[in-house]
Amino acid sequence: MLVGLFRSAGSPLVAAWLVKVSDPASRATLFSLQSQLDSAGQLVGGPPIGSVGQRFSIRAALGVSALLLVPAALCYLFAVMRQPAGRGGDDVSVSRGSP
Repeated sequence: MLVGLFRSAGSPLVAAWLVKVSDPASRATLFSLQSQLDSAGQLVGGPPIGSVGQRFSIRAALGVSALLLVPAALCYLFAVMRQPAGRGGDDVSVSRGSP
């Protein structure tokens, strides 16, 4: 239940970040790739982590999960560090109808 809560809370943040750093022409492809990789990670990582939880403890399974998420966190960190200065999303103008 908590996992679903955190996933639903984090999803808009990831989506906003992807919109901010992606080119509009490839944005749909990037969202599709992110979704497919998320599903594959759940499929490949879920059963082994579940067996760690059954065999040892929930605490051990959470620790293994945290260790497996470190590479993803590092990828996000490097992506943010490589972001060009002009790609902040502040240069987008919004039309609010008639002046």
